[in-house]
Amino acid sequence: EGYNDSPIMFFKNTLTVEDREPIELFRSHENDYTVGLLLPEISFTIDILVLLIFQSALSAALAVIAYYGIIKKPGTSTAFTLGYGIIVPITLAVPFAIIDFLDIRNRCFRMGFMP
Repeated sequence: EGYNDSPIMFFKNTLTVEDREPIELFRSHENDYTVGLLLPEISFTIDILVLLIFQSALSAALAVIAYYGIIKKPGTSTAFTLGYGIIVPITLAVPFAIIDFLDIRNRCFRMGFMP
């Protein structure tokens, strides 16, 4: 239930099911409730690192294209076509395609992919 069949080795754990055991329990005698302390999920940390690297690489590639195609040639039709015809659509469409492709369900990861 908490895992998907992602085509790559990352993002297998959807992080939608909390099945970790608390390492320590704290009980409140005044309000009659218990709070558990959980260790961090290592797959979450690795997936965040993968997202950071992927987004940095994609941003750097788009920045290079923008620099040489738009900033070096301001006001030309090539600059407008490159900016509004290629870079803006890629920036808006690719995150949704990646979320669907990897079957990412965690809200933190989905928000991290949004432009």
